[in-house]
Amino acid sequence: MLHCPAESRQQWRDMTLGKVVQELSSGGCDVKLLEILSHGLTCALNDPPTQLDQQAYPVAYQQLIVAQNQIGWIQLFRCRWAKQWRQCYSPQQGSQDHWSQGTSWILKLGKTLLNQWWSLWDMRNNERHGREVAAAECHLASVVRSRLDELYSLQQKVMPIDRSIYPYEDAATHFEKGSRSLTHLHDWCLDNEPAIRASCYQAEKLGVAGTGDIRLYFQSDHIRLDGAPSGGLDS
Repeated sequence: MLHCPAESRQQWRDMTLGKVVQELSSGGCDVKLLEILSHGLTCALNDPPTQLDQQAYPVAYQQLIVAQNQIGWIQLFRCRWAKQWRQCYSPQQGSQDHWSQGTSWILKLGKTLLNQWWSLWDMRNNERHGREVAAAECHLASVVRSRLDELYSLQQKVMPIDRSIYPYEDAATHFEKGSRSLTHLHDWCLDNEPAIRASCYQAEKLGVAGTGDIRLYFQSDHIRLDGAPSGGLDS
């Protein structure tokens, strides 16, 4: 994951080293220790990971480098620091509380690296599972359209009194205007399908499938309210 050649991972590596350098430059630690840390992190991010040659650094730091080589430089991202870091820490301005200063320095950098580690995991999960979520949404939309089409094809086969189950004229309108949530549309299908199919069965059994509501007939232009046929001869 650390060594993935993707552009997003290279940007993460560059950003991580940049943040560490920024943190280091804001402190009062000696330059050689900062150099070791920067080079060590570069070793961890190399593909494959490498180790530092302790012989290339002053004797005072060689025990630190050997210890961190054994632990692994990548372990700095998991807050596993060799104890020699704290021993080698030496603020340029000097301090009576030498041990506490070193501890605070490690905690500060450790938090920065841990945050970067979590951001990498978040990036990886979004890249990997984001596509899966999009594919799942596309599949759900296809399923919902299909189920709505199927249920609306039964609209004229249910009992007339049950046609109020359908809130829209057709499946396409229901899909577009019914809800912004595919899950809600799918739930509507699941909730109403048993009632729709039961009503179709009852209508078929009673022989009323495809008939209209008689109340709508009396409201049409074919029948006048006074009972005389519309368009009939005046007496």
